[in-house]
Amino acid sequence: MSINVEFYNLSKRDNSTKQPSGSPVLTAACDLKEDCGIIRPVLLVHGITNPSNLNYVNIPSFNRFYYVSEWTWRLGLWEATLYVDVLATYKTQIGNATEYVVRSSHSYDGKITDNYYPSVAIDDSDSVTITSPLGGTLSNGHYVLGVINDNGGMGAVEYYRLDPSQFSALCSAMFANNPLWYDITSITKTTPADITEIALPTEVMKSLVNPMQYVTSCQYFGPGISVPATGSTTDIHFGWWDSNVPAYKVGQAAYDVIYGSFSIPAHPQASARGIYLNIAPFTKITFNAGPFGFFPVDSTYFADSLSGAYRIGVDCVTGEGTLTVLDDNGNIISVHRAQIGVPIKMAAITRDYLQTAANVVGVTSDIGAGIGGTVGKALTGDIAGAFETGFGAAGKVANGIVSSIKGAMPVLTAAGSGGSLYEINRGWSITVQHFLLAEEDNANRGRPLAKKKKISDIPGYIMVLDADLATDGFSAETAQVRSYMEGGFFYE
Repeated sequence: MSINVEFYNLSKRDNSTKQPSGSPVLTAACDLKEDCGIIRPVLLVHGITNPSNLNYVNIPSFNRFYYVSEWTWRLGLWEATLYVDVLATYKTQIGNATEYVVRSSHSYDGKITDNYYPSVAIDDSDSVTITSPLGGTLSNGHYVLGVINDNGGMGAVEYYRLDPSQFSALCSAMFANNPLWYDITSITKTTPADITEIALPTEVMKSLVNPMQYVTSCQYFGPGISVPATGSTTDIHFGWWDSNVPAYKVGQAAYDVIYGSFSIPAHPQASARGIYLNIAPFTKITFNAGPFGFFPVDSTYFADSLSGAYRIGVDCVTGEGTLTVLDDNGNIISVHRAQIGVPIKMAAITRDYLQTAANVVGVTSDIGAGIGGTVGKALTGDIAGAFETGFGAAGKVANGIVSSIKGAMPVLTAAGSGGSLYEINRGWSITVQHFLLAEEDNANRGRPLAKKKKISDIPGYIMVLDADLATDGFSAETAQVRSYMEGGFFYE
């Protein structure tokens, strides 16, 4: 049987739909060798001497394109052994098909993670600085003072907001040499019958009336925190006394909320290869939030939007703060708690009042001659002078004076816990660790698409999931076409 055959010299990939263009190198009438088929025909070609450059064939009468697998010289003729090129033959049906495309070199969806390429042993780290919303120094911001008094507050304690100058004035008032509340001027002894009035000096008054014992707490807050206040200023009371220092009372809703925002550096390869690189495991995010510490942030919230927000709820009485980290849609990512009010140590004086009273009552009538000078020297630090004065009077008097001093000497203690100005002033930042991927080959491997597409609309490399294609060829040819499409092919 003789048929017309077009011979070409064509460069193409085995998994390509490419068809020859232009005129054939040779057009010849060829005979089919006995016992051959349409899928793998063998041609007997007359009149050629060297067919080595002829590697591709079109047989119009068979409606098929073929590769030449081998040329054989037999009995004075060249025999061409062919096998069908199913992708070129059924290119039209393939191009008209709409398939679920998982990879494509023409189009891609950057939100889909591509695990085709390994990461390299190099990371690219970046850091963004965030202005701390909590920082301050003791010369600015506000103090919140909890005081036991008769002013009416949260239970027995009233809370006041003081600026640094008010706080300084209050401390001065509490430690004044002759404050108004020292109204105890003498102690009267009624036995024995000879009544003697003993005038107590200011030093003794300071040990009897200590305003700091009424201070339950003191918190410092930086200028970024707005401590709520009510009405107008009122004098700060402690116990039953008035300091004559005006300040605002803290409002019943004793809290503040601070809002802020931040940005996340993009993965350096994300713009070219997909925003999936902005999430784990290719990107790791660590938030450094001052007193709230260091903590990881889920990067999946920032794949397509490299920005987020935070809010800090502040309890202006206890100084406790709650940091809530959110994405740009307001979704909560994480919640963290810390002490952000700095507890200020307020010195307090404690004494054994019962033992002091017993000692004072037990002093004999002979004490009158030297008590003023002795107590004065002892409480102003001249302990040696006190002993000398006491023993210069009588042994009994000396023992009484020493006991009284031991009972009345103030003992300093600390109220509250030490806070950390360093932590509230420590800089905030976001550190991002990016893991780089190996060089890609998009032209020959494509990128993830995962969409249904018409094949002819996305030329280039294509990989199809579960190809559903019908052809007018033999079943073996259709199966071979589907196998190529699912394994990856080039539509060109």
